[in-house]
Amino acid sequence: LNIDILLKDFKKSHEISNDSMLVVAVSGGCDSMVLLHALKKTHSKITVAHVNYKLRGADSDRDADLVKEISRKNKLPFQCLEHDLRVDLDLHGGNLQERARDIRYLFFQRLLNTYDSAYLVLAHHQGDQIENFWMHMARGSGIRAMSGMKEKKQQILRPFLSISKKQLLTYAKTNQIQWRNDASNKKNEYTRNIWRNILIPKLKKSLPHIDESVMYLQDVFRETVRQDQKYTLSFIINKEKSILLKYTDMVNFNSNQWIELLS
Repeated sequence: LNIDILLKDFKKSHEISNDSMLVVAVSGGCDSMVLLHALKKTHSKITVAHVNYKLRGADSDRDADLVKEISRKNKLPFQCLEHDLRVDLDLHGGNLQERARDIRYLFFQRLLNTYDSAYLVLAHHQGDQIENFWMHMARGSGIRAMSGMKEKKQQILRPFLSISKKQLLTYAKTNQIQWRNDASNKKNEYTRNIWRNILIPKLKKSLPHIDESVMYLQDVFRETVRQDQKYTLSFIINKEKSILLKYTDMVNFNSNQWIELLS
């Protein structure tokens, strides 16, 4: 697998203009550092975005320092948000991971809004897709959620969804990319880490090809969602006006088609 070629093909297939600004979310971990390294070979307009939640003290600051230094070496604009998440939660309460997500996406959106044409590029990979499948299934989510993340959704790009963690590590080592390991990923305090570190490895030990089965199911679910979207959109002639649905049509909708229609 040539990640550099994959990114070129990704840009072409999703019609990403060379004039668009790519805001790349870089944590300092292997996945996002590989994304930045490979992306700067295929695109000239890049802004590096990093969020320091101050959760790991000096380690959090070292992550930020590494990303800042790599940005400086590559002459790329660097934007960093420092937000003490512990203090935030003490004041307002809430779920740590949900609050962290809200904070970083608000930061990213503000950056995107400063450009006429811009995309947010995230380093989610195949392993993240598989984890999401199991987490959504455990929650009883529908096939829309279990179909996984999209490569392109409005202003968000995820070019690595077909790439495994092993492939990213190989690329990083081959290209001597610096990265930092987040020790919190080893702590089984969060649902994702429990799936990543305990449940999925146990499933793979008993069923070595389970990942391939999950990816096949996600392909089937994605196609089902596409067909349901196409079907329900056929009832919407003009989005600016009211929609009249006949009862005889409505009773034939399945639950997934209702979800797509309401969406």
